[in-house]
Amino acid sequence: QLRNYGYTLDDPQLGEWLQSLGERLGAASDKPDQQFTLFLLRERQINAFATLGGYVAVNAGLILAADREDEVAAVLSHEIAHVTQSHVLRAVERAQKDSIPILLAMLGAIAVSQASHSSSAQNGAMAAMISAQGLMAQRQIDYTRGNEAEADRIGIRTLARSGYDPKAMADFFEKLQLVVRTNQGGERERTPDYLQTHPVTTMRISEA
Repeated sequence: QLRNYGYTLDDPQLGEWLQSLGERLGAASDKPDQQFTLFLLRERQINAFATLGGYVAVNAGLILAADREDEVAAVLSHEIAHVTQSHVLRAVERAQKDSIPILLAMLGAIAVSQASHSSSAQNGAMAAMISAQGLMAQRQIDYTRGNEAEADRIGIRTLARSGYDPKAMADFFEKLQLVVRTNQGGERERTPDYLQTHPVTTMRISEA
């Protein structure tokens, strides 16, 4: 579908290089039998993502931002770790598990408000609904941040096993932090670290 809408960058030489890089990392991952399919997107933003089936998308902007292949490998090893650790599936399962009791509580608050026509009951129901939505969002953010930390740790190990410089992970994080600091005017740059799914903080760099 991405290719159909013209989002992919179909360059045979670049594609072959990216795929070979991913296969080298995949062979050194925790699941060397997992098949990975890597492809480029026509996007100038520095980003990459992984999804079910071992598909890993890389924005062209990420390639341009890297100074050396080790830094590209660092990002790919992070995304490959998301696949090998089944983070997508775990996120879906966690969301389903969390949503049921939270939604039941929210429905209970609505039922109480309907039984009483007082303004305080209606305000209480509204507060319960907002709290439930906030709790669901926060639980998802917390779980995502946990996955990010795990992907960093496992990705660095995969880098070392593949013969790449494991320090490239921290190097690229520093580069991303510099990009954020030099673009303070955008909405994303003003978003607090605790609300970002991929926060580039001094702590994350130092841990790497």
